[in-house]
Amino acid sequence: QHLHLMDVREQKGRIDRVESHRRSELREYLESNSERIETLLALKDQLLDQRRGRNTRAEAAKNSRQPSLKRDCLPGPGQYEAPRSTLKDGPSMKISKAKVPGMFEEAMKGTSRNPAPGSYETAVLPNGDRVDKASLSGVKFRSRDRDTYLDVAVKEKDHIPAPGLYETKSQLSQRGTEMRRERVSDLGREKHEKKQFPAWATVSEGPGPADYCVDSYMRKEVFRRAQSTLPRLTRDMIGSTSFAQLAA
Repeated sequence: QHLHLMDVREQKGRIDRVESHRRSELREYLESNSERIETLLALKDQLLDQRRGRNTRAEAAKNSRQPSLKRDCLPGPGQYEAPRSTLKDGPSMKISKAKVPGMFEEAMKGTSRNPAPGSYETAVLPNGDRVDKASLSGVKFRSRDRDTYLDVAVKEKDHIPAPGLYETKSQLSQRGTEMRRERVSDLGREKHEKKQFPAWATVSEGPGPADYCVDSYMRKEVFRRAQSTLPRLTRDMIGSTSFAQLAA
């Protein structure tokens, strides 16, 4: 009992030590975080103060006027006449001296090569060639009569020969298909073999054209005769059954 109490006390002390150690570590961590947060806040305040001071100085410098020789110092006596070179170099518009052709100049330019009234030479071109010998592809007026539609029809049928002047030539041997006989006529088949005839002309085992019975009475008679020649199955079956019973 006493040993059990000692073990419980030692275990409780161990748990307390672990808890106290955890709390001390948490306290140190919070203190370090608080110090870091305070440092960051102080840095932020410092940056804000620097930015505020910089903005204040910029506004003060913007509204202030520094002394300028060009603006504040006026020219003295004898300094008003600027050199001629500075007048030429100034950025200003320049009036062009070019002669631009107007509407009348354009109209005169189009007709400047036309000869004066009364000085035309209709038989000579401007390059010295004569009009009638200038080109062979010019328009020529023919003196013959124009063709009518009858002349055109006669010309279209001119190559057709007249009646009775046709030369009939046999061209069947040249245009038609040449018919040849087979080289091997005997293929080793019998006279009445099925392969010797086409499908529609093969010899069948059915009745011929005159062997069909079209009368109903005759068909029944043929059927009755066929039945009479067949064995009577019913009688034979009955006879075989009775014989088996007698044997039993």
